[in-house]
Amino acid sequence: MEKRNNYQNTEEKTFRNNFGKFKDKKIVLYGIGRFTATLLPCVTDFKIIGLMDRDNANIGKKIYGVPVLGKEEVREKADLIIINTSSNYWKIIYARIADLGIPVYYLNGQLACMKDDEQTYTENPYWEKTYDKLKNEIDNYEVVSFDIFDTLIMRKIYMPQDLYKIVDMRVKKALGDHINYYEMRMEAEFGNSKKEQLLDDIYCSMNKTWKFSENVLQQIMEIEIETEKRFLIPRKDMLHLYNEIGKNKEVHLISDMYLPEKIIRDILMENGVSTVPSIFISGEEKANKKDGTLWKKYAETVVCGRTAIHIGDNYRSDVELPEKYGIHGAYIMNGSEMLKNSSLGGMIPKIEDLDESLFMGMIIAEIFNSPFALAESKGKVVFQDFEKMGYCIWGGIIYSFLTWLLEEAKKRTIERFLFFARDGYFLEKDYHYMIELLGQGQYPETCYLAISRRLILITSYEEHEGLDRIASHVYNGKFSEYMEDRFNIVIPSDAEHYSEEINLPEDYEKIKPWLMAYENDILNEIRKEKENYLKYVQNLGINEKDAVVDLWFYGNNQYYLSKTIHKPLMGFYFAYNKSEENICQKTNTMISCFQDEDDLLAERVGLYKLALFVESFLTAPYGMIKAVDENGNFVCSKNGMNQILFDVRERMNEGVCRFMKDYMYLMDGNMGSLNEKFVDAFFGQLAEEHMELSKELQKAFYYDNAMFRRREMGIFE
Repeated sequence: MEKRNNYQNTEEKTFRNNFGKFKDKKIVLYGIGRFTATLLPCVTDFKIIGLMDRDNANIGKKIYGVPVLGKEEVREKADLIIINTSSNYWKIIYARIADLGIPVYYLNGQLACMKDDEQTYTENPYWEKTYDKLKNEIDNYEVVSFDIFDTLIMRKIYMPQDLYKIVDMRVKKALGDHINYYEMRMEAEFGNSKKEQLLDDIYCSMNKTWKFSENVLQQIMEIEIETEKRFLIPRKDMLHLYNEIGKNKEVHLISDMYLPEKIIRDILMENGVSTVPSIFISGEEKANKKDGTLWKKYAETVVCGRTAIHIGDNYRSDVELPEKYGIHGAYIMNGSEMLKNSSLGGMIPKIEDLDESLFMGMIIAEIFNSPFALAESKGKVVFQDFEKMGYCIWGGIIYSFLTWLLEEAKKRTIERFLFFARDGYFLEKDYHYMIELLGQGQYPETCYLAISRRLILITSYEEHEGLDRIASHVYNGKFSEYMEDRFNIVIPSDAEHYSEEINLPEDYEKIKPWLMAYENDILNEIRKEKENYLKYVQNLGINEKDAVVDLWFYGNNQYYLSKTIHKPLMGFYFAYNKSEENICQKTNTMISCFQDEDDLLAERVGLYKLALFVESFLTAPYGMIKAVDENGNFVCSKNGMNQILFDVRERMNEGVCRFMKDYMYLMDGNMGSLNEKFVDAFFGQLAEEHMELSKELQKAFYYDNAMFRRREMGIFE
């Protein structure tokens, strides 16, 4: 009890010293963790009108008896905000709320502000650390110890307490909505300032309020433990180091953790630890690393004057404090710290809810699994592997787009999606994979619809209009190539003008006389292709319960398809031209996924900034569909480099599918609601050069458009 009082008194005294002058002001505390749980009972004479949290799902709830407020309510009611968390999060949180126009203070009393003179991520001396350097350092000591969580193993979630939200979801699913696990669990862990707790202690504290039967309590605890295990993965380099060191040296494990030793041993063995020697766990030792008592005990009972080194991810608990007891500390960054200190650090203030925390946790586990991953690139995130790139860059984009499609279909009673070729090739495949993961249920059917600019141009031809509209459309290349690409007519190599370069529409008047020699052949080909395509479309039976799916931008293909079938169509897009000048949206309904309503030209959409890169991945294993034959088979242009290198796109899509499977597994089979704008902002980091592809990966992406020209260009040239 004395410890608890001292603990509270210290923080209360600091708070009063720093903020006593604001006693009569309306204060909002940012943070719902241990700091706030400890502070609130001590400062009832302050006007604490509410709490803030990054997760909007908590808005409207009462935590520790105080309401959680949204940004607008804080803007209207509060005089100031105090960021009441560990100093690690101060700058991140301030970046999240700096636009509120209200004074924001850090817990140390300092007025928060943005600084321009911060050290750049490339200058961080940590990036000099490598696996070999750490191993060589360890070789100099007799006794070695490792931290466990975030050092040897890591969770696939950004904020650890968000794991409780997953548990809450699973508990409600198994035992009923009446159990408010998350709130009770947070209050039991953070509301009790006693630091050396085991899981049984926490549940005993929780049940003082719950009054559940022993059986129900046990079920909830089992769900929590199983969920914890589900989210844990090994940090492979660190685990390999641990197993290697353990062959020749005395090794121990030390952790501030509430899980009992037996469960931790099981977790370690399941994650590839070869042997588990002695484990010092705060909850069982009734001592902890944070105040040094666990280090004192370890030094006196194990080290006993020998040379010792400890490896861990918390600079104070794992480096500074053990040094006081003669134990050298070696710091390695955990995944979240690597994100913060990397080229992607700007994403952190955007992480606001469970789905975003889960997404970033999955990305961190993939990119920053090794604490040495950024040594070569000095903090810059560089992808070297197609499958990993598919997982990280494309996984969230395609997953959020497909779940958005399903939600839109439900609202608008859509029964079938028409995935436009060629951009819809992978999208349709991934849609069916998602449906397979979701299991039983009624979902819209799909059709992969042959369409292209050329096909629509030919099909929309009317006899009375002449050839000008079709023939003058943009093209750059040889006249012979133009004749084949535009009209599917191969002219003899000795024909006049065969090799002459043309540039349409500028040169149209020049080539107009050349076309006269082929006019009958051109018209016959157009009539045949148009007849075949109308038959193909008619056989599909397109109706008002169908919706087209395409990437962007004007919706011309949707517009001409609707004219062909004489029916308006609904279209779902990554982004589209919302301006009044776009006639396509005036006759058809167009809906965008990644675009704000006021962003008329998609200027803020990260995907659209790299549109050619997006199209280079989301293509098909064949060239542009020029036509369909009388049997409905595709007639395509010759394969380009994107098709020659199609195997790398399949590897990327394997990463996409692995992401979808992981995400739904971690969400316990639920789709979730992964924020489309958030994953687009993450993708946009590529356009802003905060992450990049290796030179080898860049060589796999080409811009091709046989409608306009045959020559291809590397996207990243």
